[in-house]
Amino acid sequence: GGGGGLRAAARRAARGPDVLAAAPLSARPGGDNPVNGRVLMAPPLGVSVIVPAYNEERTVRALMERVRTVPLDIEIIAVNDASKDRTGAVLDQLKAEGLVDIVAHHPQNRGKGAAIRTGIGYATKAVIVVQDADLEYDPAELPRLLEPIARGQEAAAFGSRFPAPGARVLFFGTCVWTRVP
Repeated sequence: GGGGGLRAAARRAARGPDVLAAAPLSARPGGDNPVNGRVLMAPPLGVSVIVPAYNEERTVRALMERVRTVPLDIEIIAVNDASKDRTGAVLDQLKAEGLVDIVAHHPQNRGKGAAIRTGIGYATKAVIVVQDADLEYDPAELPRLLEPIARGQEAAAFGSRFPAPGARVLFFGTCVWTRVP
């Protein structure tokens, strides 16, 4: 499985359109989306949200419900990295309920990096995001973090808890975004 890995994902992305424009959420169906008192620009790009999960049965449902409320074109790809608890069963149930689009299971624990690579192999959208399953970071921040990519100002956005002095920072923990060429 996995759809052919990183090379296949890059080939699929290369065939897609190169969309850089953004439209205000107030101009989209559904109206305004105020966050911290301002209306965000919502990118028209599709987003593949990869959720590597290891022993996250207590938080994974709440995370998926929160990701689904984000006003973006999102596909959720969950990768169970051989959890010892019921994470895999919970993810399968969430897929059956339509909260998760794709669930992949590693038969043995291979680590977060391998789980991310597995998720990338399934990704079909123009932008890939890694979202931890432990609810440490708020998925509602995703549109704001994606704004510079959608406007064509940045090719990637990396969140950090420890910004450099004077750096332009959008706080979103250790979530990594990249626009696939």
